[in-house]
Amino acid sequence: MGMPVENDEQIFELAQAAAEESTTHEIVGGVYLHWQCATGVELWMQIDHENDLIGMAAHFNGKSRVRVGVAAHFQRPDESPLDGVLYCWVEPQEDFESGEYPIVFNSPDFLTLDDLDGVQEAVAQITAFASRLDVFADEAAYFASQADAQPQLAAESFIPVGLFPSDDDGEPPEHPESVAMISGRVLESATKRNSLTGKPYHHAWIATFGGTFDVVIDPEVGELPPVDGIVSGLFFVSGRLTRIISRKTEP
Repeated sequence: MGMPVENDEQIFELAQAAAEESTTHEIVGGVYLHWQCATGVELWMQIDHENDLIGMAAHFNGKSRVRVGVAAHFQRPDESPLDGVLYCWVEPQEDFESGEYPIVFNSPDFLTLDDLDGVQEAVAQITAFASRLDVFADEAAYFASQADAQPQLAAESFIPVGLFPSDDDGEPPEHPESVAMISGRVLESATKRNSLTGKPYHHAWIATFGGTFDVVIDPEVGELPPVDGIVSGLFFVSGRLTRIISRKTEP
């Protein structure tokens, strides 16, 4: 999102600049400093009780809206204690423990969420950061690229590869990664600039299976996709719950 960093020193300098224009969210374990620019870029800086920077999460606040059932939440042992992850079902069924497909995403404001254990259904704003990307002018070009592939993937598809077994025993990972293979139809696209650095990035709003996602693309990873084109690739997934629809009731 127009924030190229190569080392810890550059990350610290970026955090210092953003902190001057941030809002403060006090939480158990420390503080989140939340910075956002007009184009939608967000930084959630994590400060511990000793006032040290212990982590920083990037997000994009866009138009994506996805109905999810919240199945579980967890924190990875090798990450900051202020990081968090949500495991949800997209377009959940009545039991809220199944749906169109499962999705795992990092939650930059994880510890600000009230009573996560009680949340049953919510609306999420999902951003997918491209790490590998193919851009196609239209659906015909997308399917032509899969002429020899079996099976062929729909132009609007989501595969939660972070949930795939990584060991020989075939068991799903205890702490799945927030990674997915996504294909979707481009509804809007634009090149934007980060107001903190002045550097450009690409943004697309796409329709995919189960809802609409925001997609952020580093210009070094891929080109600006055309409206009505198809994007497909591997993405890191971040999300924020924007509205709680229902909570679990006591038996």
